[in-house]
Amino acid sequence: MNLFPQDKRNSFPRFYFLGDDDLLELLGQASRDADVIQRHIRKLFPGCHSLSIRQTGDNPSEGQIYSIMAVHSAEGDELKLGQPVEMKGDIEHWLNQLVTVVQDTLRDQIHECYTSTTGGSDNLTEKILQNYASQVLATARALHFTRQTEQAIGGMSLPKLRQQLKDEINHLAAMKQRSQSGSLISIKLRALLLDLVHYSGVVEQLQQNNVVHTTDWHWLCQLRYYFGRGDRTSGAAANANRQVCVRMVYAEFEYAYEFLGQASKLVHTRLTHRCYLILTQAMHMGLGGNPFGPAGTGKTECVKALGAMLGRLVLVFNCDENVDTESMSLILTGLARCGAWGCFDEFNRLQEATLSSISMLIQPIQSALKERSGSVQIGERQVQLNQHCGIFVTLNPAGAEYGGRQKLPGNIQALFRPIVMQQPEPGEIARVMLFVEGFAAASAIASRIVELFDLCGKMLSAQRHYDWGLRELKTVLLVCGEGLRGRLAGEEASDSDASAEMSVVVQCLRASTMSKLAPQDVLRFEMLLRNVFPEIGSASAPETALHQSLSAAFGQLGLCRSERQMEKALQLHEQLQKRMGVVVVGPPGCGKSTVMALLRQALSGHQQLRVHTISPKSMSRVQLLGRLDADTRQWQDGVLTHTAVVVNQEPPHMHSWIVCDGSIDPEWIEALNSVLDDNK
Repeated sequence: MNLFPQDKRNSFPRFYFLGDDDLLELLGQASRDADVIQRHIRKLFPGCHSLSIRQTGDNPSEGQIYSIMAVHSAEGDELKLGQPVEMKGDIEHWLNQLVTVVQDTLRDQIHECYTSTTGGSDNLTEKILQNYASQVLATARALHFTRQTEQAIGGMSLPKLRQQLKDEINHLAAMKQRSQSGSLISIKLRALLLDLVHYSGVVEQLQQNNVVHTTDWHWLCQLRYYFGRGDRTSGAAANANRQVCVRMVYAEFEYAYEFLGQASKLVHTRLTHRCYLILTQAMHMGLGGNPFGPAGTGKTECVKALGAMLGRLVLVFNCDENVDTESMSLILTGLARCGAWGCFDEFNRLQEATLSSISMLIQPIQSALKERSGSVQIGERQVQLNQHCGIFVTLNPAGAEYGGRQKLPGNIQALFRPIVMQQPEPGEIARVMLFVEGFAAASAIASRIVELFDLCGKMLSAQRHYDWGLRELKTVLLVCGEGLRGRLAGEEASDSDASAEMSVVVQCLRASTMSKLAPQDVLRFEMLLRNVFPEIGSASAPETALHQSLSAAFGQLGLCRSERQMEKALQLHEQLQKRMGVVVVGPPGCGKSTVMALLRQALSGHQQLRVHTISPKSMSRVQLLGRLDADTRQWQDGVLTHTAVVVNQEPPHMHSWIVCDGSIDPEWIEALNSVLDDNK
């Protein structure tokens, strides 16, 4: 292996997650060309989408000097750094400084936000929402909730606290309704409301169980946030008093202050709570966590959500046959050095011999974490160990339904606490999500949507592409939220009664579902929809500008106008607005390519659209997806992965489609599962 990149990776551990080509580009140009670091920053700091960089000097020998003033999330959330980071000298040095400054800034802002909002919701003004990042607001509110609840338990005033939380929820819901749809303020309020609904449920549970001591199990088993209870040997005393510590039962974790941007929050249910509880206790005992169960039950999402609540960097790796012991050793070395969590998805797709040898790499890391050692032996390397490191695996059960999976060997099973993920509670998830999206009749509508999905799973035909589970439910709920915001944007808020909300939901259900139904199921679905929502008629969706563009596209392409093709083009556009990956299914000659050509022509007048067409069946799996070079241990891109890299580097005004034209083969389509799911 080339020692130069390896030395640089040891100097800045996040370089372990970059290929040699990206690393050499950064090392050679980043200090002189600000655009280079902007292109690669998301690979080093996943929560950071861009940097605020400004020129602060001019050195005759080094040229222009740039300084990083702030970091931004993809949604526009900004974290203004406590001090500028000059981009001069060796890149690994100022990137290490950037990590430290971001952590110090988050630590100071969380303490400042906690102090300035001590009065509760009345002090949560729009100015505070604008001044602090969502991560800062959520962590400060979690600290408040812990303090308020322990005071209420000691003073036997839990009913009063529950009422305060209800008032705060109503206050923030009113603020969200007044805010502009899709604005950053609205996004922050949505995240806070998800937390507050959970806090209200916790207090209700404490009341029901007559909790009168803070040592009661029903309070100990909650995630609790404190100041200054962490390990103070790792930092200065001044920082120790501002160090956030998170406890669950008797497990204790220091908050890691990784900038996460708008980390996706899950609705808290009994399943997610049980998963968080088992994961935290596993780490407390020096073990990893192994959530397993059917697809779409939230295995990877729970690991990512828990990591976000602890301020950790969580990296998800999709395991396939290319992963061997040496490549896993490099990944684990990077995780150990930078203190990140590694979540290895589809872990039981690895070969049994590989799994057994990997256990010999993971076990020393877990032992060192339990003993709080400063270093660990990984293979032949002696590696510095950051105590924030964590290792988790998620997998589908081995069996006929999931091909290519196998049972984990005993030596691997012994390193991970298993968590069965089988009951995601769709009713509770739908109720909370609809409430947070602004629906006044959230409970009634949620129960009807869940009932409709249950009936569809039982009464419609069995098609392999049908999904009536949690993934599709969450997608539909988010679309309903967008539909309600669009309706309120054109009407007075008072017009949003239960009937109007149900009308929006029915329209969104039709738009989201009709495109995937087989012809024999269309009438059945309409019948079920009318039975579940009898008060709503079957009014057609209003005509949009896209209708006119599609009508013109027929003539521009020399085609005869077809209402069916126009309908399918509209449905394809609808799905592309909600998903990163869309499959157009049908027999040869049914017009799949024509529908895509129509939509492309219609959209070309409004945006710059580029299409990359690949025939996956014309090449081997290695040529399509790439391979791991046995000599350099570096990933070599295939046709599809190279195209994805090219598209990712295109300017924001450019929109691209990557079209895999041909029959779907599990050999290559399954490799896209984790990628599409993680970028949905």
